[in-house]
Amino acid sequence: MDGVFELIASVLLLIPGTVTVGAALALAATGSAILFHLTRLGIALPAVGDRGELFALAVVVVACSLGVLSLHRRELPWIGRGFGAASRPGPYSVHKSATRGSRADEGVRPAV
Repeated sequence: MDGVFELIASVLLLIPGTVTVGAALALAATGSAILFHLTRLGIALPAVGDRGELFALAVVVVACSLGVLSLHRRELPWIGRGFGAASRPGPYSVHKSATRGSRADEGVRPAV
């Protein structure tokens, strides 16, 4: 059943509007596989001819999923809004209207 979730996650990663959902699903599916490797299965599975390659690939998928989620962090519901807070002007920041007429800010556009 875990393979079905991974297949759905890989398809969602290919569709631009669902990249974050696909990365989150891949992280959940592969994270659970890593959890089972560390608690019940063991890193190597000699019964199926695995010497730890499956575990290593799962770690790579988790790292890539975290990378995709960090690149698209502003698209995440609940979390994404908080990441943009640091770039917003605070209550004590100087507005452009306060510096109007100053030659120092001519030609400089504020970051949006």
